[in-house]
Formats: sequence, C-alpha cells, structure tokens
Amino acid sequence: MTMSAQSKSDANPSQSHTIDILSIEQDGVVTAEESALKNVMEALHNELQYQDDHLDLDEDLLELRDQIQEARSEDQAALIEHMNRLAALQNTRSQRESAASDEELIDSPYFARLVYSEETEEGEATGREPAVYIGKRSFFSKNGRIKVIDWRSSPMRKLYYTMREGDYFYEQLGARMVSGTVKYRRTLTIKESQLQRIQYGVKGDHFLQKTNRGAWREGATSIARLEGGERSADRPLQESFKGSHHGGLPDITALIDPEQFNLITQERSGVVIIQGGAGTGKTTIALHRIAYLHFHNPKRFAPKNCLVIAPGEALKRYVERSLPSLDLHGVEVHTFSQWSFNTLKRLDPSLKRHKMHDDTPPGASRIKRHPLILKLIETRVQEEGRKLDALFERAGGKKLLGEWVKRRSLPLVKRILKLRDHLRMTNSGSATINKAVKVALEQSKDIFSTWVDLLTDSDFIESEFNKRQQLIYQWELKQLKWITREQSTKKERFDDLDADYQVGVDHKALESSPFREQLDADDCAILLRISQLKWGRLTSDHGTISHEHIMVDEAQDLSPVALRVLCDATSPHAPVTLAGDTAQRIVFDNGYKNWKDALKFLPNGTNLLPPLLVSYRSTRQVMNLARYLLGDLVHDWNSRDFREGAPVGYLRYEERGEGVAFLSDALTRLMQLEPYSTVAIVARTKESAQEHYEALKQAETPKLRLVIKQDFPFTAGIDVTEVKQVKGLEYDYIVALDVDSINYPNKEESRHLLHVVATRAAHQLWLVTLGEASPSPLLPKQLIEEGELDTEIEG
Repeated sequence: MTMSAQSKSDANPSQSHTIDILSIEQDGVVTAEESALKNVMEALHNELQYQDDHLDLDEDLLELRDQIQEARSEDQAALIEHMNRLAALQNTRSQRESAASDEELIDSPYFARLVYSEETEEGEATGREPAVYIGKRSFFSKNGRIKVIDWRSSPMRKLYYTMREGDYFYEQLGARMVSGTVKYRRTLTIKESQLQRIQYGVKGDHFLQKTNRGAWREGATSIARLEGGERSADRPLQESFKGSHHGGLPDITALIDPEQFNLITQERSGVVIIQGGAGTGKTTIALHRIAYLHFHNPKRFAPKNCLVIAPGEALKRYVERSLPSLDLHGVEVHTFSQWSFNTLKRLDPSLKRHKMHDDTPPGASRIKRHPLILKLIETRVQEEGRKLDALFERAGGKKLLGEWVKRRSLPLVKRILKLRDHLRMTNSGSATINKAVKVALEQSKDIFSTWVDLLTDSDFIESEFNKRQQLIYQWELKQLKWITREQSTKKERFDDLDADYQVGVDHKALESSPFREQLDADDCAILLRISQLKWGRLTSDHGTISHEHIMVDEAQDLSPVALRVLCDATSPHAPVTLAGDTAQRIVFDNGYKNWKDALKFLPNGTNLLPPLLVSYRSTRQVMNLARYLLGDLVHDWNSRDFREGAPVGYLRYEERGEGVAFLSDALTRLMQLEPYSTVAIVARTKESAQEHYEALKQAETPKLRLVIKQDFPFTAGIDVTEVKQVKGLEYDYIVALDVDSINYPNKEESRHLLHVVATRAAHQLWLVTLGEASPSPLLPKQLIEEGELDTEIEG
C-alpha cells in the first residue's frame, strides 16, 4: 500500500469538509430563492387543500360571467382578469388530474425563475417586478400571484429561453404586449421540496450548491473516504427505489440556448445532432424534444409514431421508465440490434428463421462498419439497375429500353413498378415483356442476394477501397467472405431425428457451424440500407416501416450504415435527433472520430448543434482528470463544471488481497452511513469483474451485485461490472479497477475507455491499481505521487 493511500485511510473525515462563507450577494441569492420556493409551496399546498375541499370552480366561473355582464365598464377589467386566473387554475387542475401526480408537483414544482421589471408600452416603469416560474406543469395560485408555466406551451417560456439578465424585451405574449427588462434569470434544482442548487448571474456562470448538511457553498469537499455523495447521481431512475428523491428526468432543458431551442422545437428541422461532454444533458434534451413535438402536434407525433434507439438494455430500461414522466406512453424503445432485426423480418418474413449473434470476426466487422460501405451498397444497387438494360432491350427493343431509361431517377423497384404501370395503361406489354418485368421485379426485390453478392465480392471491395486510398487487408476480406457465406447457408434440419442421433461419433452436433442462418447488427443495417435504396424507403410487399420522429442515444457508437438507415427511416422531412459525444466512444472501428466527419455520410442539411457546455453530472475534480485523460483527443471546446466535489483519489496495492480488504472496508462503511448510495466497481474486462466480485463477496461486502449482461437493478448498492456495461449510466461513486499499464496502455482506445469510466461518477472517483503492474501511463504524475487530485493538473 502506498503512503498516499495509507494517509487517506487514516484521515479524519470531520476535518475534510470546508464550508465557504457566502458573500452578501450570494446570501441574498439564496435568501431570495428560498423565500420564493416557500411562497410557491404554500400556494401549492393551499391549492391542494382547496381541491380536497371539493370546491367547484365551474360554479365560480359561471357566477363571474354573470357579474361581468351586469358590472359597470370600469369594473369589468378586474373581473375579467380574475376570471382568467380561475380558468387557468381550473386548467392546471385538469392537467394534474390527467397527467401528473400531486407528489411530483410537491417534489419539484419548477426548475427556473425569471423576474423582470415591467414597463408600459411607452417605456415607463410600472414599479412591478413580476416573477415567472418555469416547470413541467402549469400551476396558478387562486390569487394570481404565483404562476408556474409549462415549458412546452406557455408564450412566456420564450423570455426564459431567449433572454439573459439585463436584456430588454418587447414581446407579444398571448393576447397582450409585454415589455420590460430581465432582472433575474435563475435555474434551480429542487428535490423533495428543497432547494438544492442555484445557477445565476448575467452569464449564468455562478453556482451555489447545498451540501448534505444543509449549508450553502461554492467550495470543495475532501475525499479522505468515500462519503458525502449519497443521491448525487440523477440517473439511472428507478421508480421502486425506496427513499429516492428522483421523480423523473432532470430539468436540464432549462439550460439550452436560443439557437438550440429553435432547432429542437421545429418539426421540419430534419436531422439534429446534440453534442456535448459527459453529463451535459444530451439524453434529457433529446427526450424532451419528443415530448415537445408530441405536445404541439399530438396526432403526428403520437407515441406510437416515435422511436427511441438506446445503446443497451440498461439505458433502454432507463428511457422506458423516464418517458411516462414526460406524458409519453407507448413510445417504442429498442436497441439498434433489436429494432433492425425486427424491422428486417417484417419486411422479409423469409428471414424469420434467422437469429442474431455478436461474434463477428474483427476484420469482417471493420469492413461492414466502414463509411465506404454506404457507397459500395449504392454502387451495387445501381449496377443491378444497369444490368436490366439488356433484359428490357431484348424483350421490347429500343422503345421499351427508352421507357426504362427515362425513369432512371426512381429507386430500382419503384422504377420497375412504374414501367409495369405504364405498360398496363398503354396496353403495350407482350408476354415476353411481361415476363421480363416479372423477372426484373423478383431479382430487384431480393435484398438478401444483393447482400451476399456484395460482401463476398472481395475483388470489388478491395478495388473500391484502394481507389479511395482506404486501408484494407487480405485477411479482413477473407474473414468477411467466409462469415457471409456461413451466415447465408441454410442449416441442415435434423428435427425428425431423436436427440441421440443429432450428434456425431465425436459427440458434436451434426450442424457444426454456429453462424448459419445468423446475422449481426451490421448485416441488418446493410440489408435495410439495400431495401431503402431499392424501394426509396423501408418498404416491401409486406408493408412499410416509417416513423415520424426517431431519437438515437449514444449515437457515436453506431456504424455509418446504421446511422444513415435510421435517418432515412422517417417520413419525408420528419425530425431525427442524434445525441452523443465522440469523446465517449467505446466502439473504435466505425470509421469516424468526430461529428464533423460523420456529416460526410449523414443526410444533407444535418444540423450539428453547438455543444452543450455545462457539465451537471460530474464534479470539477472528476472533469479535470477526464479531460486530461483524453490528451490530444479532447474537444476543442470545454464544458464548464457545474459544481465542486471530492478530490479524485488514486490507490495502489501491490498485494491484491490487501487492496480488496481496504475496498471492502470502505464500501461497508459507506453502505452503513449512506444506505441509498449507488456505487459501481468498474473493471476493464468481464473476467476481471467476476474475479473482483468473488473477492469482495468473500470479504462480506454488503449490497454487492455482479452485472455483466446489462442487468442493472437501478437500486442503491454496489454493482461490480466492466467498462462497456456502464456506458451512459451514472453513479454517486465510481471505483475504477485495473488502472494499470496492461489494461490502460497509452493508446487511443484506452484514453476513451478510461474517460468514460471517470465520467460516470457524480460525486467521487477512485482509481485503483492492484498487483505488480505499474500505474497506467495515462494518469497524471501528480495524482500518482500525491494520491489525490483536487487542483488543475500541472503540465
């Protein structure tokens, strides 16, 4: 055990917390926001009590209507304003009753507050400073003093999204003109009816955070031990998580800028890429885009018309549990592998016997995931069309060939169908011509044969790669040809034999190939792309697959073919949302390293949004290290770190047993003091995860779970897992194992993977080297020598 690790274990935790003394300005901000929250909560509780007393607002509204008709003209304005307030209150109640529970409103009634100095249309100050609260649901107090507006629908939301402190505005909001100057614009985190976090200032770059002890600070906390981070992580969500403060998605939508707001709220904005570093709210904003589109056009963007693609089962379940909090019930959520395979079988029922696998040899996989494959598919489909020239000329001479050629702008199958329609309308189809059209249709509709012919044509693939100076090896081509032939070969059926006779003398199954009648996700993507190019969209004789909106999470790890298939799987001009961060890649053979490279194969007009620049998940200390780990792979923009936290810790034990014992003690203490904490012990491989799980289990570490198949329980406790399992997830604490020169050498892949592990931590991060291997060369010298890192990294 190193000296730094020993000193850490002996530290006095009571001396590790420092509470900043707030300035007069900061104290005023906290006082103002806590007072505002108190007023809202009182109004909300009064309204709920008012509702419980079964008072009938319909009767009040009818009475007011009669009073307005009989009132003097000078009294009518006040009565009308009161009537509008009651109508808004009644609408708020109906929304709550149909969509959101009272508990949700009480837990987090709003996420932003804007105060403006009101002026008349002539520019004179009225002396009033109205406050506008922004939340997931509208709420109006009966006296009209408290107005919480729905971020999706109220005209007042425009002020929040487009204005900053000190900005003057003159806007048509509903039926009236409103003008004034924004005095305060603050974004807030409210959990369990308590104010937890405040972002404020002209630039929105000042932050105040409430500690677990109830004090407000801007300072850091020490990480002498794993402590102080219980419930720091906003996700993953678990409805049955007893004692959890989570009630749905975090309200990070409050932080998008005007340009981003305009793009994600346009129905015809096409493909939009939401980019940003770890924890900047990409997924949250993308899901809120679905909610926004559905709210404003519920028929077109009905949940059944929307699709969410998640990177794995864990995030799939997270999204499924999160969407109801946005009033979205029935949205399809799949991994790309699931969606592509199911879609393929719907378009071509003959493939129903096929199964999915993920054991493709690396060389074959790299070719199928290369961006150039998109061009090769297009070229091969075009060649099939040109081959039909001779068929039609033989069948009908120059005249038929001319009719065929003049429709060359159409997708192949549609082109043949249009030619057939023309022949029928003009009654010019002889038996020979009709036979030629039938043969052409049968050949063109066969996407499976096109797939086989393309991927087994090694000479064609090699030639096209060489033309474009793209690297390719003979062994990769051989792997691709071999596995494609295996997958396209039908299994021999022995169902009529007894089980004893379905094995040979060597006691092995008579069907020896594990790949026959199997496909991987890349095969499905290529087959679907062939279908799109032949039909113009995902269509066959068995139906059409189309969506009005598709959202793809962690999109950076999908292949170019998969991304293009999804972008073209909607109705014309329908919106598509891609959310991802190329710095968090865990797939390294898809041929692009950043979103600017990806624009080359995505549809024309794809909108690459400016990056989200505020990191909400991880602390300054964690993000400081995470950026260092990327080295020259770091983005040319840096996210701002939202809050302070514990220093990053480094532990090295040459004796593995000693390290396991120390970790078990630390984790046991943590679970006793913070029973609702979430911890991930992240090993480099599945085998290492299993080994450390068994060791920690023998040490009787409580609440321990092994997760190697995305079966995260999303409850408090300790998950022992491996790097690629935790993609997109978030924990209060992360303990990264195997941070040595063997598992994380100085390679691009290692930089990305260790960056992903580090940025899963919402509060505290430990990096651990067990055994005789030297520390990973990716770690800063300062961290290795001192055992912790709290300041900016030197050098």
